[in-house]
Amino acid sequence: MYAEDNAKYVFSASGPNDILYNQYKIASSSTDQKKIDELRMLEQALKYKFRQKKNKLKINSQNFLNKSQINLYKIYSDSLIITDSLIIAEDMRLRRSFIAANKATFYTPYLINQAADLFENYDFYKNVLGNLNEKIKESSYTKEAEERLKAVTKLYKGAKVPEIAGQDIKRQEYQNRLQ
Repeated sequence: MYAEDNAKYVFSASGPNDILYNQYKIASSSTDQKKIDELRMLEQALKYKFRQKKNKLKINSQNFLNKSQINLYKIYSDSLIITDSLIIAEDMRLRRSFIAANKATFYTPYLINQAADLFENYDFYKNVLGNLNEKIKESSYTKEAEERLKAVTKLYKGAKVPEIAGQDIKRQEYQNRLQ
């Protein structure tokens, strides 16, 4: 939950078990919290869609395993792994889409800090940070995102390995023996 100055929050739960099992509700007048909730709903819908597909694949793979049809079992097991990769890729695509559409919220630089694809989509994230409104640009989330992007520019194929010194597994000193 994002606590915003001058926003109103209403907490509701039917009883202690709702609180214990995170089944309570919080309503807020916060614009940023509404954006956070919007993304969560989109992500939940995406996960639900893929969960249905994964459940069918699991059932089919288990049926083929039970029937000793190993080749078909392997195909369905591989499909499960591919589905997991698709879920990750779709979630990153969803987040990039959300980031591109929401440049006036503190949640945008926060999401950039969580992004696993900074290297692959460096130009996109750099452009988004450059186009944030002035209030958001001054936030600690934006400063952190800019630092992370700056660090990414130092990573590329053929980059010089930094100097390394220490002890190897035989406790012998070494320095710059990486090739």
